[in-house]
Amino acid sequence: MWQIFPGDLNKTLAWKPEIDLHLERTVGEIGAYVVVSAIDQSRVRVIPAGKSWPVEEVRDVLQEEAERKERL
Repeated sequence: MWQIFPGDLNKTLAWKPEIDLHLERTVGEIGAYVVVSAIDQSRVRVIPAGKSWPVEEVRDVLQEEAERKERL
């Protein structure tokens, strides 16, 4: 079981139960894993269930992503 990064929840809204998903290790992102959809290659960052996201790091990542969207 996995917990999805709060900023990635919207990516999962289009996922249907029959979609093939696979887990990959990652480097340089918040969390050590991503779940990838086989259909569109969308990726969500995850941590094992029961673990806690580091609050300050989550806040920083969400702020950076919001600023990046504003520039687009």
